[in-house]
Amino acid sequence: MEKLTLKKNGTLELTYWHCDEDSEEGFYKKECVGFPTVFQMHNVPFFFEKGATLRSLFKYMWADRDLWSIHLGENAKDFIVEGLLPAETPQKLDYLECYWCVTYDTFEGEKELEVPNFMWLHGFEEGDDNTYSISFLKTNEISNIPVIINSKWTLTHSYLKDDKYVRDSILEDDVLPNMFQVVYGIFYELGWYGAPEKRDEEGSRLNKAVGELDNMLDEDFGNEDIDISELPEIKKP
Repeated sequence: MEKLTLKKNGTLELTYWHCDEDSEEGFYKKECVGFPTVFQMHNVPFFFEKGATLRSLFKYMWADRDLWSIHLGENAKDFIVEGLLPAETPQKLDYLECYWCVTYDTFEGEKELEVPNFMWLHGFEEGDDNTYSISFLKTNEISNIPVIINSKWTLTHSYLKDDKYVRDSILEDDVLPNMFQVVYGIFYELGWYGAPEKRDEEGSRLNKAVGELDNMLDEDFGNEDIDISELPEIKKP
């Protein structure tokens, strides 16, 4: 199968079918490539080698960081630079997962199908069923965490039933992403709040708000445990 593979050492390897003119026999060859062609970026399946990380990706992108910023947005270069810096407090996630997110919503009689042409990214810890957003994390804090690609494509139907939010999986498939879908999705998540400076500002604002809420709860309830069952039900719009 023709494919692009990001190696742990920060190189991009192309596997392609080669036909020898003399023997007229065909076989697969591998070679390192620089900036991919438009066809390679949008039509060839893309993989991370086992153990490859965001740092591997940033090392590969470094030489063409200005060109990548044209494709991914003006902040891409800032995240590449930040991702290659040493981390003071590395995150302890076990791996980062690129995944498809396709939803079909039918709220209040309105139908909306969302099929983004890129993969999303979140973090995992072994033994924990929860996933973790990386939007507030400094890029160099997660750059040494292995990245995996989950090619499982699930169409999820979201709707309200008896005033409750319900999500059902109605269609599953296996869809291999191309390089643009993976790389764009990574930078989309990293740049959710804008440039690194804007991300840090939003993070500080959120931490301040959480701290103020904690103080309010301490004043109202002290160290008493709060019985969640006594709180009013919050209904989704």
